[in-house]
Amino acid sequence: MKKHIIMYSSIIIAILLAVVFFIFLKPNPAEKTVELFLKSYILNEDDHFLEYITPSLKEHPFINLLSNKYFTGFKILDTEKSKAGVSKVWVSITLKDGAITVPFMVERVQNKNYIVSLPKTSNIDAAIPMEVSEKDKKTSIYKIDIKGTHLYCLSVSTSDKIQIGLPASFILIEDYIINYEPMIPTYLDKVMAISQKYIEDSIKGKISIIPDIAVYEKKQESIEYL
Repeated sequence: MKKHIIMYSSIIIAILLAVVFFIFLKPNPAEKTVELFLKSYILNEDDHFLEYITPSLKEHPFINLLSNKYFTGFKILDTEKSKAGVSKVWVSITLKDGAITVPFMVERVQNKNYIVSLPKTSNIDAAIPMEVSEKDKKTSIYKIDIKGTHLYCLSVSTSDKIQIGLPASFILIEDYIINYEPMIPTYLDKVMAISQKYIEDSIKGKISIIPDIAVYEKKQESIEYL
């Protein structure tokens, strides 16, 4: 009798363990899709990651960052599922000297999971860092001026110190600065005139510019967009 009880107990325990494994340890399909995408994109550096995104995302600016090797690794953090059946997968992506947390949206399309939205990626050709403050020990908040519009960005880098007041180009993922390139200044004596085609200096004369260039004037301790 005792043998039967032990046998039945073992079977019940095995069934319970199988249920627990199925519920809690089975890979989340949305997370698995993002994991396979990032393994190909970051670790393997091949083009198999295109299999996990919808065709409309193939020209997304996030994809174009692949050749620059800004990322060194990743970790799946959490998943939120909406009523519409779209899952938001939060991922920590490591950089050379920090980590950023960004979302990937995954949806089941024709019986297969696809990434339907990648982290927002912005290329800012010219901006001026205006102020910096500390969010926490690992993150700084920068206020940058883009043609008179102020934008607040986060930096997790400990090596790239962004110089306040020096024009630069930026690459942002969501609100995080992942690349910063200071510009080489051209010093003028006195601006006589500004148009969409040139800036006229009192000494250097007319200097050709691109139509959408941002022009700023430094007045004592402040910088103003013209």
